[in-house]
Amino acid sequence: MQPLTSATGQVVRDGSSAYASISVTPSETGVPDCVAGDLDVRTTGPDGTVVDILDTWYEVSGTRTYTRSASAYHPDGTRVHVSLSGPDPNTLPLETTDVANIAALPELALTAPVPPGTPAPRQDCSVYAASPAGTVDDIREDSLDAANAALTAAWESIPNAPRLSRPIGSLVPDGFSAGACTDADVVDTRIGLSVSVIGGQVLPSPVDPYDPATAYGPLPVTRTLPDGSVVQIEDSTIVDGLVSEDGATRLARSVSLTRPNGLQITARSTADVDPGLRTAPLALPEPLGFDILETLAQAPIAEWP
Repeated sequence: MQPLTSATGQVVRDGSSAYASISVTPSETGVPDCVAGDLDVRTTGPDGTVVDILDTWYEVSGTRTYTRSASAYHPDGTRVHVSLSGPDPNTLPLETTDVANIAALPELALTAPVPPGTPAPRQDCSVYAASPAGTVDDIREDSLDAANAALTAAWESIPNAPRLSRPIGSLVPDGFSAGACTDADVVDTRIGLSVSVIGGQVLPSPVDPYDPATAYGPLPVTRTLPDGSVVQIEDSTIVDGLVSEDGATRLARSVSLTRPNGLQITARSTADVDPGLRTAPLALPEPLGFDILETLAQAPIAEWP
């Protein structure tokens, strides 16, 4: 399988917005033949980068969606594809020259050097919402900035906090709801950390240990804070940990705080048990402690989104 890096989001310009995506991958076949209908325009830049531009549309159940795209074939074998889509071709926020220029950026080539200080690529993260929580369009930039600042302050208050692969205040929209999330690894370990923030959640109730629905997996411990917020704590053991494709058992623990206004912050840490550990006594790795996770879950985020 070819490696692939991609990003999606909404592009807004002068009041017009559109769904946008960009992908970077090695080209398996190189520059394709120039075939009418597959492209509107082909250009070749001074460095030999070939860019194909196409404006087209498709229709589902009588509703048309218009797309504007550019595919760039860089001299080192990189293929960059940039695409916009929306209901009206006249309101797409980027012109064909814009998408072409983005696709042709030499910095996107696979062989381009990584700028110093660039954080590790983020892994896919998602936000679990027990209650409907809106869409990514509901997330305000100032709310995202405030939440990242609150998480950063909470992390800096932790004595001897471990070094992470990325700043903890790196929340990004999860792309499917009005939630945001981030993930990181503890440097030089197999310990992971993820944080999510979402609104519109109902205060959870204590779990009935005799409910058949809770017969499998660890039961959360629930407590209520003086301000009415509800904290739920979960911890897995080697017995009920998940097993990954490489045979490693993943231990996990989490702390989730739900405020009366519906804001929910969840901090979760994982630790992978080396599948090579087959004999006792096992020196099992530990996820980050509950004290660290609760500090993050109680970060001073006032509202969301």
